[in-house]
Parts: sequence; structure tokens; C-alpha cells
Amino acid sequence: MEQSWIESLYFVLLAGIGGIVNYLIKARKFVFSDFCIRFLSSGFTGYLISLLCMYFDMPSSMTGFMAGVFGYLGVEVTIKMARKLINTKLGDN
Repeated sequence: MEQSWIESLYFVLLAGIGGIVNYLIKARKFVFSDFCIRFLSSGFTGYLISLLCMYFDMPSSMTGFMAGVFGYLGVEVTIKMARKLINTKLGDN
């Protein structure tokens, strides 16, 4: 099932909000450029996760949950988890 651009935007925004929440919790000093970078990188992560969920034909509610959680976790954690998943699937443990 194809994802509409409105759904994609929703997942990007949801992930971006997750990234902002994480930033605000951890930041000792607010820096606007860091804030924007966190929003953009988390939104990108959320979009990629939404594509993955679409590939596995997950419902929109699960896709939104995954996008928000991975947006909160951030790009670094998402890449580590994706690398581990890919290595497991390819048998490279």
C-alpha cells in the first residue's frame, strides 16, 4: 500500500517532535542550530522508518509509533539498530 505525502509528512513531524523532546531533555544549553539539526535528522529518520514499515505492510498506528520512537532515539541509535538487523538478515553476525 502506498503512503500519501500527507501521511509521510505526519510521520516526519512526529519523529521530529520526538527528536526535539530528546534534545530538550538532554541539552544543557539551548542552541537554535542544534535544535534545528535534531529536528531535521529525526524527521529524516522517521521518514526512513515509515518506508520500512510500509515495506512490511504495518498499520499506520504502528508506523507512527515507530517513527516517533526512532525520532526520539536519534539517528545514531537507529543506524546501529539497522546495521545489526541487516547483519543478522545477511548472516554476518
